[in-house]
Parts: sequence; structure tokens; C-alpha cells
Amino acid sequence: FGFAYISYLVEQDWSPEQINGRLKVMGWIDVPSVERIYLFIYADKKDGGELYTHLRCQKKRRKRYASGQQRRGQIVDRRDIDERPAVVDERSRFGDFEGDTVVGNKHKGVLLTFADRKTRLCVIRAHKNRRAGLIASSSIKALKSFNVHTVTYDNGKEFARHNEVAEALNIDVYFAKPYASWQRGTNENM
Repeated sequence: FGFAYISYLVEQDWSPEQINGRLKVMGWIDVPSVERIYLFIYADKKDGGELYTHLRCQKKRRKRYASGQQRRGQIVDRRDIDERPAVVDERSRFGDFEGDTVVGNKHKGVLLTFADRKTRLCVIRAHKNRRAGLIASSSIKALKSFNVHTVTYDNGKEFARHNEVAEALNIDVYFAKPYASWQRGTNENM
């Protein structure tokens, strides 16, 4: 890349978006992305440079949108599905449930669903929202009359209070891997 020319354009108060577009119009073969130009400017700042002072919007730190990072926090004390006992995979006993939520059209209404892995018994409860406290208390009420051994949830933040469910029902709670819905196939298919 010709970062000397890019530095010159930044010093002339061109935005990274304008620089990217200009280089494309000029026919450059390897035009750096807008994000790459920002990274170059911030690397210059880290090295004591002053290119960042020419940016129109002074932000503490520029976030990449598609970085794959969760922005709403993590589920505390999350136990991975790999820690789940092998007997659960065998589907040989009643009481190993899979749980999930189904959100209604325009986010109006939520169904909390549980499916037993062996018998395919379904337990469904309707709610107005999917706040973690509501989902935890509803999970306890929905499952307290059954002999539950384990519950496997997806990674939705509505299950953040899973410890309350585990303690109230004296069970083990596990979480499937992100983007691996087949690990809870009984519930997904139900």
C-alpha cells in the first residue's frame, strides 16, 4: 500500500472513506479498506503520530462492527455441553431436558420451551418478554413437577440466571456451543 500518499491525504483533512473512494477512482490495484485506513491512523497515533487529529470525529476507540464479539456481556458460570454426562447423549433416561425461547412477531410475546430428550415431552410457557429473571422463575415452575437431571440451553442472554434454576431444582445446567443448534436438536425440531 502507498501509506505515504494516504498520510498526505489524511493531513489534507480527507476522511478514510474519501481516501478509499479516491484511490479506487485513480485505479489503484490494492486499495486498502476504510477499516484498514482507520487502523493505520490509530497505529500512527500509538507510535506518537498526529494523523488522528485530522479525523473529523474524535472517538476514544473505533469499534469494528463485524468483529464477532459479544457486546451484551457473557453468561457467568456457563458450563459447556462437552461437560455434560454421556448418559444424556444416550437418551436412555427421562429428565434430560433441552430449553429455548421462541420470540413472537415484532418481538411481541415469548414462548419458553422445554423438550425431554427421551420421551419428547414438551413443556411450553408463554410470556410477554424474555428477561432473565422471568425466564429463570418460569423455568423453575415449569420443571419442578418433573424428575429433572439436566437442562441444556442455547446461549441466549435470557438464560443468564441459570444458576437459580440449577439451585432451585438441584440439577446441572449446560449450554450448547454458539451457532450449533443441532446440539439441542430435540428442542429445535419440536
